[in-house]
Amino acid sequence: MSERIKDGGPAFPATNYYIIPKDLEDRHVAALGKTQGMTLRDYFAAKAMQGVIAQACGTALGSDPKYAADYAYAAADAMLAAREAKS
Repeated sequence: MSERIKDGGPAFPATNYYIIPKDLEDRHVAALGKTQGMTLRDYFAAKAMQGVIAQACGTALGSDPKYAADYAYAAADAMLAAREAKS
């Protein structure tokens, strides 16, 4: 079994939200459950990928999407490690 990747948890965690209609006579309350959304690692990688694509025009990073994606996740892992070291 492989070791679980430290992903930093949810990037934008949300608690339960309740929608209460303006007309309370309807007596309906809709509950939206908790959502995990994307992980912090995925969020950091997406942000890093923006820089990779912006800088990569005509370079090795720009010509190989797999390499660019690997680079973005390596940057995300480094950001998570730096964040963990601070705490």
